[in-house]
Amino acid sequence: MEETAAQEETPVQETTPAQETTPAAATETNQAQSVAVDQEKLEEYAQLCARWLGTLSEAEMAPFMEEEQQWAAADEAKKTAMMQEYKDRFFAADADGDGRVNRAEFTTMKEAERAAEIAKGRPVAPAEFQNDDMEFAVLNSASAEDGFTFEEYRGVGEMIEARIGELMGGAAQQ
Repeated sequence: MEETAAQEETPVQETTPAQETTPAAATETNQAQSVAVDQEKLEEYAQLCARWLGTLSEAEMAPFMEEEQQWAAADEAKKTAMMQEYKDRFFAADADGDGRVNRAEFTTMKEAERAAEIAKGRPVAPAEFQNDDMEFAVLNSASAEDGFTFEEYRGVGEMIEARIGELMGGAAQQ
């Protein structure tokens, strides 16, 4: 991918779908690889998310804050276990089994993600704050290939969350 002023090198962890999610495997996945991400797209999407989160009451934000605290307090084994839900959803959406989620598969993944959020009692953004095309564009900008890997999803997701946190002055992240 050709770099532009809107892209920045960012570490993203690489694993394969076949890797186990044990503490030993988690250690293996901590070797970072740099990828260029379209910062303009990331900024636009993070601003949309922050605008939505800014509409939530303290009570509606509570589940996000609780999860953020759980992640912060978790050791590597616990983080690996917590990440498994996301990994399972990603690979369930990867219908062609190529280890990348393309645009059509992303729709399936987002539907499952929203259902999981509702099941956890977490608010889901109303339609005016949902832009799956925009989110996919950010994730897809992580490499020159169509779609994104789980590691790119995880790495870019962390970048989005960090930017949302900055925009909200350190408040809970999506």
